[in-house]
Amino acid sequence: MLLKITSRSNEKIKHVVSLREKKNRLKEGLFVAEGKRSLEMALKAKLVKEVYSLEELRLPKDIFQYIIDESVLEKISSLENPDGVVFVCETPSLKIEKKDKLLYLDNLQDPGNVGTLIRTALGLGFDGVILSRHSCDPFNDKAISASKGSIFSLPVIFDDLFNYADTNRIIVSTLSDDSVPLDEVNIKDPFILVLGNEGNGVSKESLELADLKVKIPMKIMESLNVSIAGAILMYELSK
Repeated sequence: MLLKITSRSNEKIKHVVSLREKKNRLKEGLFVAEGKRSLEMALKAKLVKEVYSLEELRLPKDIFQYIIDESVLEKISSLENPDGVVFVCETPSLKIEKKDKLLYLDNLQDPGNVGTLIRTALGLGFDGVILSRHSCDPFNDKAISASKGSIFSLPVIFDDLFNYADTNRIIVSTLSDDSVPLDEVNIKDPFILVLGNEGNGVSKESLELADLKVKIPMKIMESLNVSIAGAILMYELSK
């Protein structure tokens, strides 16, 4: 169905803006995403409810499509340079079926890091991403943008680490003295890689569950940004 909206105060536009707030996303089970590439991935996952675009797009007939102008796009977009497509999706309720390689984000707060790590996990063939209860919402617009649509193709859930202690070897990234250098690690069992908070590292609870503590050998710098460290660790552990 194709409709046109030219007013920034239209009720549909107000609704899209309201979904920028986590409480409204949780209440309605909906979230907002942007970009043509992300839209393609969301359509494949059959999660798209409404599309707002500057021009008509070829979409399934059951999806509401609203043609908007630049001023309305500016109202609903969170990007500095939007490509003209904003859409509303159902929040997926996914289960992680395969559990050979998992990523666990322990209280990560930066949505850019969360989105980037989801994207990297998908690219390196991980089976899912799990977030601790106090981590950043992965359906935050900044996290979705950083994931480049990967969140539509990889199971991303909230859960507790101890639920995986019986099925996966828990590998915790930490700079502690008893950590094993990454180049000395050889993992063949199903594992779950734990990355910690940007400022405080992994939690005490995660450390207590660790089967192995691992660190990236550094020559000068003491540590790396968590998304960069995560990419290195995921790549090496996937070999």
